[in-house]
Amino acid sequence: MFISSDDDSIKNTLTSTIYSFGSSCDGIYGQMVFFPNGIIHGYAHPNECYWGLENGVLIFYDVNRVISASFDFSERLNTWIGISKGQKWPLFLVPVIEIDSPVNSGLSIFINSIPKSGTYFLEKVFTSLGMKSSGLHLSGRTTIHDNRGIDNIHFQPSNQYIRCDLSLLASLLADTNTITVGHIEYVDVVNKFSDSGIKVISVVRNLRDVLVSLMNFKEQKVKESSCAESLWKKQVGPSKLEAFLCYYHSLDIQHIKSVTAAIIESETDVVKYEELVNGNFPLSVVNDYSQLSEIEEHLKRNLNVSTSTYSGQRSNFSDFWSIDMDKYFFDSGLYELNAKLGYEE
Repeated sequence: MFISSDDDSIKNTLTSTIYSFGSSCDGIYGQMVFFPNGIIHGYAHPNECYWGLENGVLIFYDVNRVISASFDFSERLNTWIGISKGQKWPLFLVPVIEIDSPVNSGLSIFINSIPKSGTYFLEKVFTSLGMKSSGLHLSGRTTIHDNRGIDNIHFQPSNQYIRCDLSLLASLLADTNTITVGHIEYVDVVNKFSDSGIKVISVVRNLRDVLVSLMNFKEQKVKESSCAESLWKKQVGPSKLEAFLCYYHSLDIQHIKSVTAAIIESETDVVKYEELVNGNFPLSVVNDYSQLSEIEEHLKRNLNVSTSTYSGQRSNFSDFWSIDMDKYFFDSGLYELNAKLGYEE
């Protein structure tokens, strides 16, 4: 495997990008990343184990380090076009997502939070400490919202959607001095980030306040997706929250429950929103990282500073609560989850 000095810029792009690999004759085989040490990661097949560059040509090697395929780059298509060695079988490598090359290597953090628990507030704190935001928002197993270059990232989030294996993304984000945010519902996916060397911090909040905050957020920040959605916005007080929950019960509320359950089950460090907004951070979470020693000072400095989700005031669930809401909270399983988070006596 040979990489010339002229290939350095190509190598930098290759090793910071996730690719879809396949053939125009047979569809997509899977996704892969190229490790700097010449290993192909994320795609398992004896024909594609190692890679190299020679005079701008991308070469694949099989398990025995014998050339199995070669690719030329098409600038017009932004795609690698290749062919199997000794065959006419066509191949392609299409970029799925490229992460920004880090200026400085170092600690990377993933904030896995319950929605409306100070996700972007804490991201802002870490960026003020010198880390760089990756600009990516993650959920599920394969969902990325690429918010780079977008001002109102939540107005029409489907425009930023990319489907990609998050475990591959974790391997690229490690040691890049970046902060990434999201709401992941699967413990095994969260563990992929930890296993990659990324510091995972889970952020939680009283789920009663989460519901009210989510309602306010949907009303103020997110584009309506249907005429039926506008009906709950015409209500006031407890009736408004009840109508909102009727509309979103099978969608966002189930997502909140799944993320909460995953955080409870995971072994990641947990911080509470209520402590963050009071300028308190459990220093045991970051005491191994000297660059984060001033985090409490930066918490106070960024309190009430505008973010993409902050409405300008913090929610108080009691303004919208009712006896019927108590019943919903209990019957839906939210009460039990809230108790496990430490919010119910």
